[in-house]
Amino acid sequence: MANSSTDNFSTYTNDENKQEAVALYQTVIFAYISLTLYAILAIITIVSNSFVMASVYKFKNLQSSTHWFIANIAFVDLTTGVLLICGTVLLYLFNNRISCLVLIFLSFAQFIETNTMLLIVTVERFTAVAYATRFKQIFTTRFVKQLIAGSWIYSFLISCTALISERYAHAGQCLSELVINRVSLIIIYGQIFGSLILMIFLYIRTYYWIRRSAAMKTTAERNNDHNMKRINRTTSIMCIVVVTFMVCNLPFALNSLVVDFRGYYGFAAKVRPFLIFLVIGNSAMNPWIYAYRYEDFRTAFKKLYSCRSTVVHPQVEHVDIVNRPTANASSSSTKTRNLKVHPTETLNLPGTATTSGVNT
Repeated sequence: MANSSTDNFSTYTNDENKQEAVALYQTVIFAYISLTLYAILAIITIVSNSFVMASVYKFKNLQSSTHWFIANIAFVDLTTGVLLICGTVLLYLFNNRISCLVLIFLSFAQFIETNTMLLIVTVERFTAVAYATRFKQIFTTRFVKQLIAGSWIYSFLISCTALISERYAHAGQCLSELVINRVSLIIIYGQIFGSLILMIFLYIRTYYWIRRSAAMKTTAERNNDHNMKRINRTTSIMCIVVVTFMVCNLPFALNSLVVDFRGYYGFAAKVRPFLIFLVIGNSAMNPWIYAYRYEDFRTAFKKLYSCRSTVVHPQVEHVDIVNRPTANASSSSTKTRNLKVHPTETLNLPGTATTSGVNT
């Protein structure tokens, strides 16, 4: 009996060790797959958003107020890819409180900046449609720069609340939902939810103004109004960008609140890596949306990809070197141009003879 009980215990122990080994092996494989996918997505994000920024900087037709806002969003998305790579390396080398708080602060700053800039673009699109006559007077180059600078200041100030009363000592791991205190998390996500609701309202009003202005024109006027077509196309593209932002980021925000209130376990813990992948994927999607829906960006991307220069060289007059006139001939032609000949008179040039007033 003693031997049989010992054998059963050893069998149970071996089975338990096998299960733990299999679970550990699956965890390691999943971690490597996740890191590989994150690295590929980060590279795509960096390269594609670099194309957006270079296009706005290089091509004059892409330097309106909306395009400068798009370039700023592309910069935020680019830094998301950089932060993903650098943050993973930083946590691997220095997994401590300071590195964790720095990464959380920068991540929230990027998140809030993208949300704020999308809200500014929404207001700008509404102004372009509802107040078309005053649009250029309102969104001047100086005002656009002030809005971009102010949005970054606002994002950093809101992100600073994440560092107040942080709970890193009790979290045990670097997860924003566990490290940030509940009040700060509600403040950050609360202003994001409020901004998204305001964006939805403004886009509804924008499309109402579009339909109203279209109803006041005849079919011929609507077909010939190229400026309004361009405004409507840009508004539609930015509306798609906002909807994509909501679809990719709202699930992670809601899951973060669930983790904060109920703890990091169960379904919320299992889906978190996929939701992070979705958030990062949003940063890589925007350039492809611009390329697919925006003809100007598509043309700019092709020119950048083919390394075509946009510098217009001056036209140089072609000179025939073989048949270049001599100095005497050029002086003779100059004299000829300076002479005023009456239609009834004949012109005698050196080395020519005339017959009945016709040069031979």
